[in-house]
Amino acid sequence: MTEEELQKLIAKNTEAIKENLLKSEIVENIKKKILEFLEANLKKDSILHLRLEKLKTNIRIRTLWSTTDGYPASNPQSYLEPWIDIFNQFLDSKTIKERWEDEKYFVETRKQGETSDTHIIVGKKDSAEKSHSIVDAKTGEIRIEDNQIDSSEVVPVLETYLTFPDGRTIVSRRGKLEEINKPPKESGPILDIEGSFAVSGGPDGQSIGFQAKNIGDSPAMDIVCWFVADEGNIAKIEGISHRLSPNETSLINNFIYSHTIIPDRIFPGLKIIFEYKDLKGNTFKTGRLIKQDLRADGKFNLHSRPGEFVIIQ
Repeated sequence: MTEEELQKLIAKNTEAIKENLLKSEIVENIKKKILEFLEANLKKDSILHLRLEKLKTNIRIRTLWSTTDGYPASNPQSYLEPWIDIFNQFLDSKTIKERWEDEKYFVETRKQGETSDTHIIVGKKDSAEKSHSIVDAKTGEIRIEDNQIDSSEVVPVLETYLTFPDGRTIVSRRGKLEEINKPPKESGPILDIEGSFAVSGGPDGQSIGFQAKNIGDSPAMDIVCWFVADEGNIAKIEGISHRLSPNETSLINNFIYSHTIIPDRIFPGLKIIFEYKDLKGNTFKTGRLIKQDLRADGKFNLHSRPGEFVIIQ
């Protein structure tokens, strides 16, 4: 069973599990599928793998008692919860998250990798209710899972934009498609990573090498660069070019990251971010998500392939 199939299986049966409406054999089958997936996908000796191995030895968790009519003798939610929790931790460890909020509302997007569906969570800060919509990665279709609140109860319109190579843009509003004119591109500098990261190790430690490129149409000034995660700035990257003209690429910058806290643990939302100004003094922040790979010694290396391009407002 794939990751997405298992997510759908759990989501489909969540309410029935809470109300103890499933027979014991169905509950056992759900647990079996979760366990099979985790055993096949967790890296040996990773913290999640060790948690799973310990959970398997817990006799209280392993046993599901049934009534004479075949239903669990007690609510099966507490029986399945520890297994689902480890599965959710596995998803969180590879989830790309972005969040926007103001005084009243928040919007959070989550996706597992470049080609997966995007989950959009929308809610009001003064309410426990929140909607969960899914944008199909291939078609742009917006769908609502059966057991989720429709986003229209929180926000009136949810739209997806699909832009073709020739510049035409299609907007999807609640299943209806409409072609719109592409909004004019604002002039200004845009810094991005050129090519891949060069990740290597040596006597001085683990390093990451990269080049910055200005893909915008005006100069980028006062450039500084940081490792940034959801929790804030992690480490400043020294040696970045002070100024880049349009279409100009910087020299290769090699930064030894093993002297920082980056190898010590997973940092959700880890990115390399450029902060810079245009000729008018306006500030911009752009960069790329970067993945951490678990090593045999329990430390983390950085992945050589840049992740999704990000803009920080």
